Amino acid sequence: MTFGLILFLYCTLYSCFLQAFHLDSTGTQFIAKRLGHYAPLEVGNFFEKKKFYLTTEQIITDPLALQQVAKDTLRYIKRHEATHIHTVDPVGFAAILSLQSVKNTLQFICQTVEEDKKTGRHRLLQQPFINKHFSSVAWRADTRAATYSNITLPDDNHIRLTTYAVFNMQGSRHKTEKYNCGLYALHDDTLAKRFTKQQIIAGALEHVSYLKKRTPLAWVTQQALEDALMHGTMLVAFPDDGSRLLNVHKNNGIAYDRSIKDRTEQRRYWFFKDIGTKTHEAASRIEKIKNRKDVIFAGDLHNIGFGKLIALRHENPQTRQLEMRLGILADTGSAFYNNLYQLDYFAGLAEGYDDLRHIIRQRPTFTKACILYKKG
Repeated sequence: MTFGLILFLYCTLYSCFLQAFHLDSTGTQFIAKRLGHYAPLEVGNFFEKKKFYLTTEQIITDPLALQQVAKDTLRYIKRHEATHIHTVDPVGFAAILSLQSVKNTLQFICQTVEEDKKTGRHRLLQQPFINKHFSSVAWRADTRAATYSNITLPDDNHIRLTTYAVFNMQGSRHKTEKYNCGLYALHDDTLAKRFTKQQIIAGALEHVSYLKKRTPLAWVTQQALEDALMHGTMLVAFPDDGSRLLNVHKNNGIAYDRSIKDRTEQRRYWFFKDIGTKTHEAASRIEKIKNRKDVIFAGDLHNIGFGKLIALRHENPQTRQLEMRLGILADTGSAFYNNLYQLDYFAGLAEGYDDLRHIIRQRPTFTKACILYKKG
C-alpha cells in the first residue's frame, strides 16, 4: 500500500510549483496523538553526517529526469523559502544540513547534467565522480514510529520503501451499475466536512439539495475510487474515447488512520480537481508524469525538508546486483507526518495494479537510505 499523493506532480502540471495542499493538519494531529507528541521529531537522533563511498554499486537514475526535477525544485525554493519554511528548511534538519547546501547540490546536478549532454557520458552514473563530489547524511530509521504503525523493519539501518503511481483507470461520465462511485469537485466548502467516504459512496451527495454544490467529474468503480484516494492523481478514460486527468484538491477533514489496513474502512474522502482533458496540453502533462518516474520520492517534508537528494542502497530483488538509486524528496502526504522510517517511490503512469505490481517486484521492501550533498 502506498501513501504518496503526488504533491509535486500537481504543480509541475501547471508549470508552477508546490502549493502544499497535502500538508494538512488532520493527518498531522492524528499521528502525532498516536506517537504521544505534537512537536517535530528530534531529527538528530536519526540523521548525522558521515563519509560516503561507493564500491561495487551500480548507480541507477535518469540524469535528464533528475536534472528537470532539480530545476523545478530550485524554482520552488526560490519562490517559497520564506513562506513555506516549515517544509523547505525545517529547523531540526537545518542544524544538520543547511538550505544553502541543498541549493548547491541541486545546482551542481543541473550543471553537471547540462555539461554531460554534449558528450552523452553522464558523470552522475560514475562511482568515482560521486565519491569525489558528494558527502552524505546517514539515515537511521525511527523504529518506534514504525512499530506504532505495525511495520517491522530489519533494523534501524533500513527504511521501508513503498511505491505510488498515477493510475490510468476506466470510468464513465454518468453513474452506471458498474461505475457507481463519484469523484466529485466541490463548489461549496460548507459541504466539505459533512460526510464520510462511506456516506458519499452510498449517495449522500446525490441529494437534490446538493446539485449546485458539487460536480461529479467521473464515475468509477469502488476499487478505482480507493486507488484514486490513495495515489492522488489519476487519468480516467471514458467509453467515448475522452479522458480527464484528476488530482485530489480538498478532503473531508477526517484523518487517514494507519491502524486500519482495509482501505474501504477508511473514512477520509478527497474531493478532486480537473487538471486536463484529452488535448495536446493534456498529452504534454501526461508526458511529464511519465518522465518524472523513478526520480521523485514522497516522504516526511516536515522533518527532512523539501529538495533533498536521496540515495538508496540495496540489492536489486530481481538481478541480485548491488545498486544505488538517486531521486529528490519532492512529495508528501499526511501518512508521512513524523514518519522517519519510510519513503514512497514514484513509478509514473501505471496501467492498473498488474503493471504496478510488476514495477514493485523490481524494488526492495527495505533499503538503506542517505541524503547526498555536494562537498565544499
